[in-house]
Amino acid sequence: MNNQDNFDNFYHITLILIYIYVIIENITKLTINKSNIYFTPIAIIIGYLFGDFLSGIYHYFMDTYDFYILRDVHKYFRVHHDNPLSMEKYPLISTITEILPLGIVFGIISSHIFAKHPLLLLASIISNIIMCSAQIAHRYAHRRTHEFDKNGNKQYHIPEFIKFLQDKHIILNNKEHRKHHLTEVMNYCISNSNSSFILDKLIDIFNFPISTYKNSNNIHTYQKTSEKSDIINKYLK
Repeated sequence: MNNQDNFDNFYHITLILIYIYVIIENITKLTINKSNIYFTPIAIIIGYLFGDFLSGIYHYFMDTYDFYILRDVHKYFRVHHDNPLSMEKYPLISTITEILPLGIVFGIISSHIFAKHPLLLLASIISNIIMCSAQIAHRYAHRRTHEFDKNGNKQYHIPEFIKFLQDKHIILNNKEHRKHHLTEVMNYCISNSNSSFILDKLIDIFNFPISTYKNSNNIHTYQKTSEKSDIINKYLK
């Protein structure tokens, strides 16, 4: 292990510890009582869906736009379209920590804004955790798709409980996510994809730009939203 590996491990572990601290701090501010306990399941569901929605915004932004300061992250997402298993080049801990910086900032802001609103704070905690787990769910979705190589040999071990969560669409289902890789213009949400239809609809309503890489020699190609249905029909029907 060289100095760079030591630094990387220190960075990842530090991020994880800071994130855990922020989440625990948020939890300690929760005050669930008889007056709001009946609304707790609703707050959890909202947080679960909103966290997935945030993962979709993150994915959409990295796929679609070009910011020089984020050029390496943009490239990482676009290479992934050419090679879905490109994530496997990196250690699992880097996947775990990829979105944690955003989660830390989100958690700090939420703890102050929602300190006196326990149900909103609870929803924000759940959405934070769901958002930050997006790339782990994403990685396992691709492992499920490529569980066996072309010769039928098993190349990835996927725990049965992960498969169960995928099949029940509690975390990202590999078949559902495949729609994104086939079309590249839909199903951006990568925590569980249950909020993808909302993000897709908002992109359509507000005519936000979409982008594809198919048949473009890795050149970033913008498409009009009006062309979206043609792309979907071409690759899904």
